[in-house]
Amino acid sequence: MQEFFSYTFVQHALIAAVFASIVCAIVGTLIVINQLVFLAGGVAHAAYGGVGAAVTLRLPLMPTLLCFTSASALLMGGLTARRRERTEVLIGALWAAGMASGILMLDFSNGYNVDLMSYLFGSMLAVSTFDLWIMGGVVALIIVLAVWLYDEFLLISFDMEYARTRRVPVKMIYTVLLLMTAFSTVVMIRVVGIILTIALLTVPPFIGMRYANRLWKMMVISGVSALIFCIGGLLGAYFIDVTASAAIIVLETATLGVILAGEKVVELWRKRRVKSAFARLNQ
Repeated sequence: MQEFFSYTFVQHALIAAVFASIVCAIVGTLIVINQLVFLAGGVAHAAYGGVGAAVTLRLPLMPTLLCFTSASALLMGGLTARRRERTEVLIGALWAAGMASGILMLDFSNGYNVDLMSYLFGSMLAVSTFDLWIMGGVVALIIVLAVWLYDEFLLISFDMEYARTRRVPVKMIYTVLLLMTAFSTVVMIRVVGIILTIALLTVPPFIGMRYANRLWKMMVISGVSALIFCIGGLLGAYFIDVTASAAIIVLETATLGVILAGEKVVELWRKRRVKSAFARLNQ
């Protein structure tokens, strides 16, 4: 095990896992509570257009993705805020348009060799030092925004109308949340890829919501859960030679399944105890 952690690429992967866990804790929790999962999925998949632009124009990938996902998030947020009855249609259209534009741009990249699978399904063991610097900067910005605007996020997450009566700038906070969603996508893509980003971003917060009644507690549980899943996927990739991103998602969904099944068993057991108690009283 000591030899495993001595490799530079493994150390990079562990740092990336910590960054992804922090993003999951903060942004993932806010996304789930504010019911923005579908929008976050749209931003993540539209990011493929940024991949195509970076490859075709020979631009650095991470900064290009930051710009592209930010623009996509603001566009989706703006359109759906004005036409809420067509939210799913608009997000779905932009989701597909982003991926399609990325494919077309890659078609025009003059045969430039690019590992498409690493963008679609992640390449946790191939995270470079430059990637870590970008990811670290993004995570630091997300932490600063979360701490600075924590009370505002809390208000809009649980009572939007009350937030307005308290003169909270709801539109501005919502815009900041959209940008944080875009930033988080860039971090997640390097860990689990475009296709699986939304799963890692939402399942741990969903678990956190089941065992916490405060926002910060949800974030803590979500972050710890995400880190455990990421490390588990990394160990699986190294020791049993499976894809790290797939191992992460399978591990977290299996854990969620066990949790839900366990809760159901406990619920049935309690109902049976209540029925037994009533039966004894009626005797």
